[in-house]
Amino acid sequence: MDNLLAQLVGIIGMILLAVCFQAKNKKKTLILKFSADIAWGIHYLLLGGISAVVLNIIGALRETIFYFEKNEKRMKAWLVVFVTLNWVIGILKMKELYTLLPTMCSAVATYSFWQKDLKVTRLLGLVNAVIMFTYDIFLFSYV
Repeated sequence: MDNLLAQLVGIIGMILLAVCFQAKNKKKTLILKFSADIAWGIHYLLLGGISAVVLNIIGALRETIFYFEKNEKRMKAWLVVFVTLNWVIGILKMKELYTLLPTMCSAVATYSFWQKDLKVTRLLGLVNAVIMFTYDIFLFSYV
């Protein structure tokens, strides 16, 4: 039953993520990405993918800060903070080499949602989809 629920929540996360990359402005993109991160966090929690859970929580925090922050210097500092935090936590939580894939994905996502060009955000979203697909094979995440 948990696996079925995990897959259903994952479908919601996938839909939110797909819609996120269709948004026409940065604010809507960040709101939808925040929502997708929450759904994916629950999905991976139900599957036991703790590295991905932690990184999705960090992602939700990242989208919240990127949504509200207006100061360019602080935005650059937040980029460094989140990429560093992703890697530190990812390495500390690493059980197998493949568990670093969400870390890599989260670092790429941090850059993609930090910068202003939505075309770059969308392109890097495709890169992340390939990375997470690989991770999902190891975790038996079917969505």
